[in-house]
Amino acid sequence: MRILMVIGQFRPTIGGAERQCELLAHALVAAGHAVCVLTVRPERGVPLRDVVAGVPVRRIAYPILRIGRHRVGFGFLASILVWWHARRMMRDYDVVVAHQALWPAFVASLAARRHRKPIVVKLGNSGERFDLDVLEQTHWYGAFARRFLLRRVARFVATSAAVRSDLQRAGVPAEGIAEIPNGVIVPAVALQRSSDATLRAVFVGTLTKKKNISALLEAMARLDAHARAQIMLALVGDGPERAALEQQTAALDVAARVTFHGTRADPSSVLTESDCFVLPSRTEGLYNAELEAMA
Repeated sequence: MRILMVIGQFRPTIGGAERQCELLAHALVAAGHAVCVLTVRPERGVPLRDVVAGVPVRRIAYPILRIGRHRVGFGFLASILVWWHARRMMRDYDVVVAHQALWPAFVASLAARRHRKPIVVKLGNSGERFDLDVLEQTHWYGAFARRFLLRRVARFVATSAAVRSDLQRAGVPAEGIAEIPNGVIVPAVALQRSSDATLRAVFVGTLTKKKNISALLEAMARLDAHARAQIMLALVGDGPERAALEQQTAALDVAARVTFHGTRADPSSVLTESDCFVLPSRTEGLYNAELEAMA
């Protein structure tokens, strides 16, 4: 089959949805299918046409201005440009797979409808960040986009029972939902637990408010001095909340017990040196880093 995958961002930007898109694309190519990823270029300097581990990637550029240290993007143009390119590319593909039921899924479904191509949408979140709710609340056309997706999408992929329940509450019939958990590659590494009494905890993910790391830091601060001295917390990842979290560690007097590792292409070395994985997130679908930690 010829499969067009549409996603709001892709490499070099990497998060849970992006990792799953990449894993799925590689698996489909290995099975003999043709896959192309259509996405948005995050910044100048990133190539518009690329091949990532054998998968062609088409990135759509939209205007970005830099005013001093500030970055101003005309993001509203991204949806129009992605729709235009998807519309032109659609005739060469058999099916469209959109990752997350947000604006990329909506514009891809508009393009797919014109060429009568089926579209599959894989959701990312349940609960208060349920994709269709976010789509409706964050765009002026959100209510229409939600109704359009509910009518047009051939299958919604739910990564968990919670996502399935949210879809059913949104009016999607049972036959319109495929429940497929996210998958990870099980690494061939052994646990390297240290012999000392220190408990080494690790979090892997994007440092955003949704991940709720501030609550984790507050929990550490509430421990008595003896218990706090026996815990080390490793935070692997980067994001808009990093500066605020670094300030919070200083204010709570836990900076000596917390290490910010930044983004790691492969966090396995930190995971294998840790004793437990911590996920304080407010809402998730099926968290990839959690699965990788369990593996």
